[in-house]
Amino acid sequence: MKKTFIIPVVTAAIVGAGLLSMQQASAAGKNEVLYINNKLVDCVGVGPQKCMQVRKSPKSEWTLFYGGIDGFRYEPGYRYKLKVNVSKIKNPPMDSSNLKYSLVKVLSKKK
Repeated sequence: MKKTFIIPVVTAAIVGAGLLSMQQASAAGKNEVLYINNKLVDCVGVGPQKCMQVRKSPKSEWTLFYGGIDGFRYEPGYRYKLKVNVSKIKNPPMDSSNLKYSLVKVLSKKK
């Protein structure tokens, strides 16, 4: 009985690993500048969470950023200006963004 249970679990793990490799972001992307606010705010994605507030220019409105930025470590109390690479993800998971953000450079970090 236990052997029949192990085979589906192992198969599911192998299939899952294959799906992850299919979800890799495309190599090409474009660079953008993002401004990050100095505090996280409450937001609701799949469930309640904390989100960064971002904007694309110093005078635009803050918007909620539900994901993360690869290579970026947020510290509360600082405002950031970041150069990020934005690339598309092939076959993103359900209820997730089809964009991947990766840090290129921290342009400024101010208290």
